[in-house]
Amino acid sequence: MALAGVFVHPAASTVLPLILYFIFAWRKMEFSRLTALRAADLAFSVQVFLVLGSLLLTLYAAYNPMPQNEIQLIVRYFTLITVGYLVISLAIGILQAFRGKAFSYPLSLKIAERLLNLGSKNQ
Repeated sequence: MALAGVFVHPAASTVLPLILYFIFAWRKMEFSRLTALRAADLAFSVQVFLVLGSLLLTLYAAYNPMPQNEIQLIVRYFTLITVGYLVISLAIGILQAFRGKAFSYPLSLKIAERLLNLGSKNQ
C-alpha cells in the first residue's frame, strides 16, 4: 500500500510557512515570525502524523489481512480527520494572529521552536 494519506505535496505545506518565517525574520517582525514558525511546525507535524499513520496501518494490514477497500476507507477517514484538524487549527491561528494574540497549536511537535529556542522567549 502506498502512502495514500499524504496530501498535495509534503514539502509545499511546510515550505511556504518557512519562507514566510525567513521573510518576517529579515524584516524584524518578531510576532509574525513566531506565528509563521508555529504554522510551519504544525504543518510538519501533520505530515509526520500522516506518514506514521499510513505506516502503522500498513503494518497492521500486513499482519491482519483485510480487504483492500476497508484499508482505503480507513486511510481516507484518517486523512480527512488529520487534514480537517490542520485546516481548523490554521484558521484559529490566523484569527488569533489578526487579533494580535499568540497562539500555540495543540498536537504540534514544535520541533523548529525547540531548535531555535523561540517558544520560551516569546510566550
